[in-house]
Amino acid sequence: MSSLQLGERSGGQQASRRQRLTRVAIGPVEASALAVSLLACGLAVFLVGVLHLGSPEALGRTARLATLWDGYDRTLIAFGYDRPPLLTALATPFAAVPILRDHGLAGALGASVAAGAGVLAAAGVARRAGLHRTAAVIFVAAFALNPLLLFAAATGQPEALLAALLLASLGQFAAWLHRESTAAVIGSGVALGLAFWVRYDVLLLAPVMAWLLRWAGKHRQRVDEGESADAQAFAFLTPVVFMVGLWTLLDWFPAGDPGRYLGLARDLAALGSDSQPLLERMAGLRGDLPRALGWGLAWFAALGPLSVFAAVALVGAGVSRRDRPSAALGLACLALPLPTIVSVMGGGQPLAAHLMIAVVPVFVAAAFREQRLTDGVAPQAEATPHRRTQTTTALVLLLGSLLSAAVIPFFPAGERPGADAFDAVTRGTPRAVPKDVEAMAVWIREHAQPGDVLVDSNRHAEVILATGRPRLFRTDADRGEEATLFDPVGLAGYLLVRRPLEGAGEGRMERSTPSLFAEGRPSLTLAFESGEYRLYRVGEAAIP
Repeated sequence: MSSLQLGERSGGQQASRRQRLTRVAIGPVEASALAVSLLACGLAVFLVGVLHLGSPEALGRTARLATLWDGYDRTLIAFGYDRPPLLTALATPFAAVPILRDHGLAGALGASVAAGAGVLAAAGVARRAGLHRTAAVIFVAAFALNPLLLFAAATGQPEALLAALLLASLGQFAAWLHRESTAAVIGSGVALGLAFWVRYDVLLLAPVMAWLLRWAGKHRQRVDEGESADAQAFAFLTPVVFMVGLWTLLDWFPAGDPGRYLGLARDLAALGSDSQPLLERMAGLRGDLPRALGWGLAWFAALGPLSVFAAVALVGAGVSRRDRPSAALGLACLALPLPTIVSVMGGGQPLAAHLMIAVVPVFVAAAFREQRLTDGVAPQAEATPHRRTQTTTALVLLLGSLLSAAVIPFFPAGERPGADAFDAVTRGTPRAVPKDVEAMAVWIREHAQPGDVLVDSNRHAEVILATGRPRLFRTDADRGEEATLFDPVGLAGYLLVRRPLEGAGEGRMERSTPSLFAEGRPSLTLAFESGEYRLYRVGEAAIP
């Protein structure tokens, strides 16, 4: 692990304050994390930059950040509150370079940079488990080089970083179950709080893990420590509450609504995508608990069969041996798909990619078993059978990770980029940019002036990026945009409208005027039409 060499002595005298604070030791773990990040960035350039396989999330995040750097009315609101902030912050410097915005590449590079976090998380778990060096290297490689996670990172999806944070959180949770330590339980809460900054619905795991922690702690405490388990649960929840509260405050200041980001995230999830099959799945699973559970558990098992086996084995061992720590860890692992299932039931997108975190539990379970056997101390060279067992277990994990790539071609129809990946990669041909998007972008470039075109940054991200000139657009980051939607005369020259899809939630344009695409408004005339898009000219000249 990297370490600031504080208190170092040189020539019998303590090093200067400046030397102590600037000297950093880069070890093999940090170098490996950097290498994995660079590998993911290279894959992003190929999959997104060359083959155009960026996810809708990468497109939307990049479009927002493009308006942050080069928009008509640049404000920090363009950072966006509909999506969690961590990946947006990582993508921000890449979006400053115009060439990196094409096809959502900046958003994909932001997610790829975070892929190295898997090395750091897995290395910490391996160290606490007491794996010897060879087994630890294989263990870390099996997690950090998992094809599902690399694919997610390279296409701009948050699952690689989310899986690393959940591994860190559950790893610390397991360390506390093995030997109670306040540092471990706080570390678990910090990792889960950071995971909230990657996916909002992960917050649902916090009360489940806190209850399991309290349940396991109550069994082990002495009679004179009646409040110990409650204190440990409170220590776990404190950093989670801090992370949630900080983001709530940051959202409150510009808009005066502390819960606005929750409404924006719900609206974004309800939009679905351009795919009618995906929208039909959303409609079929909304509010239907048995079907949503069936969908979530089936994909969780398909993406992580070893994880399901390991989690069930932990629960079974805990029940048969009355071993609460094992049962608590197994139940925590089985709870991982619940946030996604709850989101889908509430009308969110049923994306199989959201369940790529299924790769995590088997690593946690294997490490927990070894931690109990070794107490965190790697077996010496003379303990050959134990070292061989550790190596074999790590090789099984590596083989399972490599074989998980076989699931990608079977992602459901309409799920970008999963459903398009196999054809694009095997044929070496890029995913075609929709013709209506390209035609609309060309027309806007030739006719619009800065601030002329009023758009919905979530519905029209591809058009914004295809023009290469985000300054032409007014988005929800511009001052007065909400009022402009209802009365654009004198403020915008054009309104870009996209055909509503059956089963999709309403975008900002549809909420202001439900029949805008089909009928327009009295003050609007159709200026240009291309496929799924219509551009209406406002009756009076624009005043940018």
